[in-house]
Amino acid sequence: MLRNIASADSRAALEHYTAGLKLDLTPPTDDRPFFFNQLPLYDPVQVYKIARTLGAGIGGVIKGNLLATATLFVLLFVSLLLVVATIVVPLSSAIRDVGRKLAIGGTAYFFLIGVGFMMIEIGLLQRMSVFLGHPIYSLSVVLFTVILSTGVGSLISDRLPVDRLRIFVLWAVATSGYVLAMTFWLSGVLLAFDSESLFVRAAICVITMAPAGLLLGVGFPTGMRLISAVDRKPTPWFWGINGGAGVLASISAVATSLALGINVTLWIGALCYLLLVPTAATIGFRPITK
Repeated sequence: MLRNIASADSRAALEHYTAGLKLDLTPPTDDRPFFFNQLPLYDPVQVYKIARTLGAGIGGVIKGNLLATATLFVLLFVSLLLVVATIVVPLSSAIRDVGRKLAIGGTAYFFLIGVGFMMIEIGLLQRMSVFLGHPIYSLSVVLFTVILSTGVGSLISDRLPVDRLRIFVLWAVATSGYVLAMTFWLSGVLLAFDSESLFVRAAICVITMAPAGLLLGVGFPTGMRLISAVDRKPTPWFWGINGGAGVLASISAVATSLALGINVTLWIGALCYLLLVPTAATIGFRPITK
């Protein structure tokens, strides 16, 4: 196996020699740059079989991979318990007597934007980390761009509210479409500027991500307007659901990228924003009365 890998003279040959192995030795790509991970997380049954051998003296990289993966799932479980204990239970009274339609539609809406936003943000953090060369640069540039652009998007939504179903559909489709399109053209753009200085590469990150941030920033304030037009009382619940979903999605996004690739993480985020259309239609579009 090692001889075949060492003698491979193309990516196709590497993929051929590493396909079907018990360990994930496939060549890393920009979509799955996690060269340190040898667990085939896309095959849970095989991971379980490998985990069973841990007591037989297996060590090295595989042991570290197993411990890291177990830590990730423990974090997800603990976070889920904390979300239920500190958000779901204390705030559940806020949706009493507000109507089933509003409670279900509003909960789905804010859960979707919580999951979708974090899937997109974590995916971009991982993708730009490869391009910029170090995670600390990715954290600085991506978080700066996302926070600033989403804030501007929220401000724009206040001046130009998405208060009609037709406008809402256009916004949701544009948001989902832009994020989805990024998975096809972003790699080419980043490859073209890969040898440029850090300043230029950071500027490319800002330019490519800012439109997505502007669109993403519209989702939360628009949802709050939809809810407030019907009933203001359950808004604490929806704030909590959005925050809880974001916490859980941030961990899930890491696991998704490891197992299936960064593009799949971004696709899930794009799908969440597309699914906002039926949930918003469930809530309804009504003028806000002051």
